[in-house]
Order: sequence, then C-alpha cells, then structure tokens
Amino acid sequence: MCISIEYDSLTVGIIIMALLSAIFIGCWILKHFNRVANSAKSKENEAKHAEQFKVSVIIYSCYGCNMLKETLPLILSQDYDNYDVIVVDDNYEECTKDYLTDMMLKNKNLYFTNIPQGTLNLSRKKLALTLGIKAAQSEYVLLTESNCKVQSQKWISLMMQKCEPGVDIVIGNTSHIEETQNSVIKSYLNFDQIVAKVCYLSYALNGAAYRADCCNMVLRRNLFFEVKGFSATMNLHAGEDDLFIAQVAKNHSTKVQLAKDSQLLSYGTATSRALREYKLQHLFTGKGLHTFSKISVAMYLLFYWVLVFSIISGAVIYPMNIALWIFNFVVLLSVWITQIYAFDRAARVLCHKPFSFRIPFYTMVAPVYNAWYRIIGYKSRKSNYTYQRKRQK
Repeated sequence: MCISIEYDSLTVGIIIMALLSAIFIGCWILKHFNRVANSAKSKENEAKHAEQFKVSVIIYSCYGCNMLKETLPLILSQDYDNYDVIVVDDNYEECTKDYLTDMMLKNKNLYFTNIPQGTLNLSRKKLALTLGIKAAQSEYVLLTESNCKVQSQKWISLMMQKCEPGVDIVIGNTSHIEETQNSVIKSYLNFDQIVAKVCYLSYALNGAAYRADCCNMVLRRNLFFEVKGFSATMNLHAGEDDLFIAQVAKNHSTKVQLAKDSQLLSYGTATSRALREYKLQHLFTGKGLHTFSKISVAMYLLFYWVLVFSIISGAVIYPMNIALWIFNFVVLLSVWITQIYAFDRAARVLCHKPFSFRIPFYTMVAPVYNAWYRIIGYKSRKSNYTYQRKRQK
C-alpha cells in the first residue's frame, strides 16, 4: 500500500483543483456570511437618542382580523414619539373594519384605508403600498405586513436611527416562522431562502443593494414619487422587493439594520407552497437584475462541484494512495467545518434555526434544484404578469 503521493501531472492537477476550489469556497463563505453576522452584532445597531424623523408605518393587511389584532397593538406601543400608523386593508372583513374603527378612537395616530373591491389586472400589494405611501405625510415610510410581529418596543427606533441625511432606504430583516413539523423539502426551501437573503444583505452592506425585505423596510417617501412608484413593474405581480430596489438604491443612500430587536417574525408564510411560490417569483424577476451577485453564487456552486469532482476522481484513479485520501479528507472536512460554522452563525443572527450537517448536502443539490425550478418557472412564466389575474366572482 502506497503511503506517498505519486507526483504525476494528473495527481498534481487533482490536488490543485481541490485546493483552489476549497480556497474559493472558504473565502466566499467567510466574506458574505461573516459580513452579515458581524453587522448584526455591531455596536452601531444599538438604540441611540438620535434625531427623530417623522415616520409613517404602513401595514399591508391581507391575513384576516385575528392576525391584525395580534400585530397592531405591538406597533402602536412603540418607544418612538414621532410616528403614525396607516393600515391598508385588503381583506374586506367586517371584523377588521370594526376593529380598526374602535382602535382609531383610542389611538389618534392610527388611520386606515382599503383597496377597492373588484380591482383587477394589477398587483394588489403594490396598489396597497402605493395607497399607503400617498396617504402618508411623513418624510419616511416604514413598510410591513399584518402577519409580521415586532419583537421589541425599539423596532421603529432601531430602523429609524439609520436614517441619516442622504439615506433613502433602510433594509431590515423578517424571519419566516415555521408553525408545522419540518420536512426535508421545507428544510431545503428555508436553506435556499437564507442563502439568497445572506447574499442580498451582504451586497447591500457593501453598497450594492439589489433586493430588500418589503415586510421590514424604511423608504424616503419623496424617492418613491421621484421614480413614479412601481410604474416600471406594474405589469408584474412581484418586483417591489427587487426590481424596484435595484432601480432606486444607490451606493451611499442605502443602510442595513440587523439588530435583533429590529427584526420581525412572519407567521403563516413558511409553508412549502408559499416558499416555492416565493422561489419562482424571484427567479422570474431576477432575470431583470443585472448584478454580479448571480455570477457570484453560480461560481460558488460551480467550485463546490469542482471540489467534489476532484475528490471523487482522486479516489477512483488512486484508490490505494493513502496520502491522497488523507489530503482530500482534510480539504473536504475544512470546507464543511467552515460552511457549517459560518452558515449557522448567520442563520442564528437572522432568527432562523441552524442547519448544521445538512448544509453540505443541500449545497450539492442546489444546482439541480435551481435547474428544476427554472424549468417550472419557464412553463408558468405567464402567471407572473398582472393581466393573468382571474376575474373575481
């Protein structure tokens, strides 16, 4: 049994491929995942007694009266003096109307409106946000939804402390809470979502924002009207959280807030069906994004497969070479440890459950999964356009 590597050209090629791939993967992971994790733990995120700009919290309500009853009181009790709340109802329940009317009598800073019934051939969420932003009188608007629960009375304060002169957008985070027992498919869908989230947050932290979380985002009101709102994407159901952001975000005008108390928890949106639709939606709108991030993620997955291929090739070609086996094992183990450490660290600060030893496997199947969803997305591409909305009876 050989205990040393035979240094022929093929062996050297395998070693170089494995080593370069491991270095690229490690650097990519540490760069993006650590950037997000470090930002969340930065002392700059701590609440400060800065100038309080007036802000209007716009709540898109489409999840029923009971969900709104749990969310609204927490928002109305925020430790921030200069704000009002505008609820845009898209549910048409008498319970919701009665509840909001009663709450308005108790809270002078609460207002509500609703989307006209029978509104067709447009994105109802974009219409709701447009109505809310038009109704607002504040310099900034803070967007959220009725199924998103705040974790602290400092939520508004933390989001608004990033609104310095020259800042147009503050990107926050919303974590989708699983209310049912986890499955392998749902677990992978959550993994895929976190990877996408870490990428766009990392690029935003580096001054190249191309996507945001519209369930937790501050926007300068005048900027919305300067670009004519969502007019560029009114023919699409989606696009308010990526195509619109890519259009308005500038290098020094976008900030990210990831303090724990600034993050929201979203309920009822972590079902497998919802996560699949979310994936297909962003695959479609992502075609209109001309960002390096897509190339970066593709390179990461490519080098991961190159690493696996080089290790398998070495094992098949030199099955008795113990030294090569040890080298490959050390390289692969190093990559896995780096992956698990960096990914789970970022997942925890973003209020998600850790994935641990599932991460290497999920990374390997990601290209196959993405290719499959691109096929599904191509077949259902017409459903992304607003003219495909069926007339409600």
